[in-house]
Amino acid sequence: IFDAPGCDTPWLNEKALLKAAVKADLILWVCAVHRADRQPDRQRLDQLRAAFAARPDHRPPPILVAVSHIDQLRPQREWQPPYDLLSPQRTKAITIRAAVDAVAADLAIPAVDVIPVCLCEGRIYNVDDALWVAILDRQDEANRVRFLRCLEQRKRQENWPLLREQLANAG
Repeated sequence: IFDAPGCDTPWLNEKALLKAAVKADLILWVCAVHRADRQPDRQRLDQLRAAFAARPDHRPPPILVAVSHIDQLRPQREWQPPYDLLSPQRTKAITIRAAVDAVAADLAIPAVDVIPVCLCEGRIYNVDDALWVAILDRQDEANRVRFLRCLEQRKRQENWPLLREQLANAG
């Protein structure tokens, strides 16, 4: 687990973020729904995508986006979960669905990979029933990413002793 500060933090080292992402089985990106300035998040995600695209031998980990603070969306006083986000009827559900779609578009992430959550004490919502489910749904893909990364690392470690042995036998 690598917990980075917000993307708007000037001291966040891009190399450290990339290094952590390359070693990741799954990336859980968290952003606040009530902040419209998602451009820094998009830039960081685009940098990660470009870094993975530059390494076709390395499979990128799946990315999920947890959108926090959904309780602060309008109408703020209407907090009566659970919300049906597939076919929203109530005002709060419609607002949450629109926010999920906006975040998905802003970050170039499929809407199905954007999970709205509330982590406020006494209002915890959608963590166990949606976020953990989404993480578990991507477990097979995350395991493939880990396996291929470990296989690549193992090959690099084995090459030097094998090369030494081949040179000794050749000579």
